[in-house]
Amino acid sequence: MLKLTFKRNVFMPQLPFGAFIFPTAKAKAKGVALAEGEYSTVYMTEAGVAPGDIQLLRVSSGTTITGCAGGNFTGATSEYGAGEHLINAGSLDFSPLPVLKVVSLRKSCWT
Repeated sequence: MLKLTFKRNVFMPQLPFGAFIFPTAKAKAKGVALAEGEYSTVYMTEAGVAPGDIQLLRVSSGTTITGCAGGNFTGATSEYGAGEHLINAGSLDFSPLPVLKVVSLRKSCWT
């Protein structure tokens, strides 16, 4: 087993098809990388950023993020394309949206 410990944050390159979520309005904070897929509240919280804490969303070129207000990808949705998006806590943008779907525009994972 190998355990690495760093005094400072380790730079993470942007995923070619994916996104990062951050609990602050600056990308220098601890963030969570999301590859293509579906992410629940439990997953994001255990990874380190609860959906209600998201303040910055960075989406890769060729990728979209869809947040859904209800479980199982139901309810009102908010969609974000490539770029950086500031998220207002308490707004319908993400807080308190419980699920996210990361989709590459080169293929769709909505089935």
